[in-house]
Amino acid sequence: MHALRLLVAAVMVALVLMGVALTVILGAGAPALWAVAVLVVFGVAMHLVISATMSTPTPIPGGTSTEEARAKGMKAFQSLLVGRLALAESVGVVGILLAFVAGPQRSVLVYAVGAAISLLLLALHVWPSHSLVDKVATSLERDGAGTGLREMLGVGGPGLGAP
Repeated sequence: MHALRLLVAAVMVALVLMGVALTVILGAGAPALWAVAVLVVFGVAMHLVISATMSTPTPIPGGTSTEEARAKGMKAFQSLLVGRLALAESVGVVGILLAFVAGPQRSVLVYAVGAAISLLLLALHVWPSHSLVDKVATSLERDGAGTGLREMLGVGGPGLGAP
């Protein structure tokens, strides 16, 4: 789980560093309100998309061998995590775009709104927490296959709702 947390943390740090670089290029004037509104709506949409489509992976069939179930479980968790990461980070990427096309009101603050929403989405939906691992493992094991996902990621058994 350490490597997955490093990946997510690197994306989070990159969002902050991008803001520092954009401050030099764009300045910190008043942001275009339409751009801020677009980012807020887009952020809410990404939250809903992640919640609705990226929450429960397809269960692994009950008769699957232990080794195959473990491999499929880890692959499913990693795919889910990367998909969530891409959707959450997209708000920050759109923030960069809007910061440059906001006309005379070009401002790093437009990007800052997008980055803040992305950071919130990353913390809520992407950070590899014990509860996320437990939720995904429970979904994958719904048909009786034992993925060992909790043990492989160092979370332990079901029901451990630690950070």
